[in-house]
Amino acid sequence: MSTPPKNRARWILPAAITALAAVLIAGLWAFAAAPLGQVSRLPDGSTLTLDAVSYGRAHPYTHGSRWQKWLYPLVSPALRDRSGWWSPATGWEAGMDFSRTPTSLVLQARRRGAAPGHIRGTAAVAVDSGGAEFAAGLGSASRLSASPAGIDEVWELPVFPRRGKTVRVRVYDQVPAGDWVRVAEFAVPNPTPGSHSTWKPQPLPVTRHAGDLAITLTRLSSGVTPEDPYHRSPPGDDRWTRADFQVYRHGRPTSDWQAASTVLSDAAGNTWTHRNQYRSPSGGETRLQFSGALPRTEAAGRLKVQFLQRSGFSPDALWSVSDVPVPVPNQPPRTVAAGRRMGVSLSLSVIGSGRSTGPRGYQPPPFPTLELTASPAPPGLALQLLRAADDRGRTVSPIMIDPMSVGAGRYRYYLAPPPPGAKRLSLRFALQRSRVVEFLVAPPRS
Repeated sequence: MSTPPKNRARWILPAAITALAAVLIAGLWAFAAAPLGQVSRLPDGSTLTLDAVSYGRAHPYTHGSRWQKWLYPLVSPALRDRSGWWSPATGWEAGMDFSRTPTSLVLQARRRGAAPGHIRGTAAVAVDSGGAEFAAGLGSASRLSASPAGIDEVWELPVFPRRGKTVRVRVYDQVPAGDWVRVAEFAVPNPTPGSHSTWKPQPLPVTRHAGDLAITLTRLSSGVTPEDPYHRSPPGDDRWTRADFQVYRHGRPTSDWQAASTVLSDAAGNTWTHRNQYRSPSGGETRLQFSGALPRTEAAGRLKVQFLQRSGFSPDALWSVSDVPVPVPNQPPRTVAAGRRMGVSLSLSVIGSGRSTGPRGYQPPPFPTLELTASPAPPGLALQLLRAADDRGRTVSPIMIDPMSVGAGRYRYYLAPPPPGAKRLSLRFALQRSRVVEFLVAPPRS
C-alpha cells in the first residue's frame, strides 16, 4: 500500500536528519577513537605528527585539520560543497602525489607551533634493525607546504629495509651551525614483509662481456662525502660509492667507453638509479662514482652499469647539422633539420627558454633546448651531442653530458645560454648502442 504524499514528506525529513546525525556521530566517534598518531617535539618547541604512510607510485594526500580528514570520506560530495567546511579558505587541500619509483615508501607529517618564518624542511632516512641508516643518495629532504593548520612535510624513501615487520624512520633537522641533529623517529609497518631471497656476491675482480667489450670491475669502495661546513648534506645523502673498471676492446685497453649510469638493486626489492658523477679515464680505466651506498644489511647488491662510447666513432655514426638558429625565449618547438643514420630517422627541433606560459598553455623549458627525435628508437640507442658552436666558433656547452629522455624516442639537450651575439649553431651528434653489464657485489666496508 502506497504512502500518501503528505505522510511521506513527514517522515522523509526526520529520516534525512537522522541519517546525517548518524554520519556526524560516526565521524565524531572515529575522531575521538582514532589514535593521535606518533608525535615528536622538536627543539624549537613545535610538534611533528605522523599523519599518513603510503607505498607505491601514487600517494593521496589531505592537508587540513584532524576533524576535516576524518569526516571527509563520511560526508557526501554535495554536502561537503554546501557546508564550506572543506573550502580552500579553511586550509583544506586534497590531491595525489606521484613518487619517483613505483616501490617508494612515503611518510606525511604535520608540524604545528613552528615560529613564524620557520619553514626550513627536515630530512628523513630509513634505519635497519641494527641501527644502520640507509644512504641512498636520492635526496632525503622533505617537501613542504604551508597552510593555516600548520606545515605539511612529505618524505619519500625509495630505499628502505624490507625484511622486518616494521620500518624505522629517523628525522633530522639542521641547526644554524650547519650540523644535522636527530629530532624524531617513527616506526611504520613494512609494506613488503615476507621471505626474500639472499644473493651471493662475486669476488673481485670479475669480468663481463658486452659485444666486443670486456669490462672488468676491479674495485668497489665507499666513504663519507667531504662537506662544506655551511652546506652539509643531510643523512642519507652524505655518502658516496666508487667502482673502478678496466675496459678492453678486441683485447686492448680503450678509453673510448665510459660508465654512464647504474641501476642498483638488492634481493629485498629495492631498486634505484644514479648517473655517473666522475669521468676522467686514462688508458683503459674508467670510474663510476655516485651518491649513496648499498645497504649493508644485504649480503650482495646488483650493479647494472650502462657504458657509452665517448670517442672513436665511425663516420656512419656521426650526424653534423649547421646553420641551426639559436632558440629565442618562449619559442615553441620548431623543426630545423632531418637526417638518417644507422637505420634511424632523425629530426632536430629547437625550443626557446622562458618562464611565462605561451599560447594554448605552452610552458617553455628553463634553458635553451635542442630536441632530437629518433624513429625507430631501438633498445639501447644512445644519442650524444659531441660539439655545439656558434657562428663565431665559440663553444656552447650542454648543461648535462647525456640527454634527458622525454619518451617516444625524443631526447632533450639543455644548453647553457649562448654567447652574446650568437645567431646560428653548428652541431655534431653521435649515435650508438649502449653496452650494459651486471655485477653482484658485496657492500663495501669504508
